Amino acid sequence: TVETLSPDDDLGVWLDQFYALEMAGWKGRAGTALACKDEWSGFFDDALSLNHERGDIFFWRLMGEGKPVAMLFALKRGRRAYLCKIAHDEELSRFSPGALIIFDVMRSFAERGDIDMIDSCAMPDHPMIEHIWRDRISVHDVMVTTGKTPGWLFQLMVAHEQNWRAGRAQIKKIYLKLKALIAGGKK
Repeated sequence: TVETLSPDDDLGVWLDQFYALEMAGWKGRAGTALACKDEWSGFFDDALSLNHERGDIFFWRLMGEGKPVAMLFALKRGRRAYLCKIAHDEELSRFSPGALIIFDVMRSFAERGDIDMIDSCAMPDHPMIEHIWRDRISVHDVMVTTGKTPGWLFQLMVAHEQNWRAGRAQIKKIYLKLKALIAGGKK
């Protein structure tokens, strides 16, 4: 079953469950789960509490045998929703709990009628989202100088950022291909 956070629900209970679910998976092992650092979870506790008070947070949990097997939260801004974080029980990966909760989220938003756009906030070519959402929005970063930075230094900073992002994208592609090969997937 899928449960949805209501205005009267204790957000702290939902966040604790989310943190535990995320920590139990690869994000916990990699040290990137929100609960890995008090300042990360503290930031999300504060930010999501404010959004909960304003009615601008959506939170779902896919339950199995009385416990969350997938959880996802999103923020609402105007008539747009932004999917922020997702976690799932990796022992149940063969059942695609992350995809199942995404499908329920999409149905939920379609039924609401007050959301015109949903941003998955996923990186381009994300292995799950790419197969679910085909539409794209264009997102750009802009580097701005105060005018006190010499032009040559600013250009060097821009080039460094571009090269870093390109390198990171290549490393991520290689990682995903190796992961698929190890798991016996496609190249």
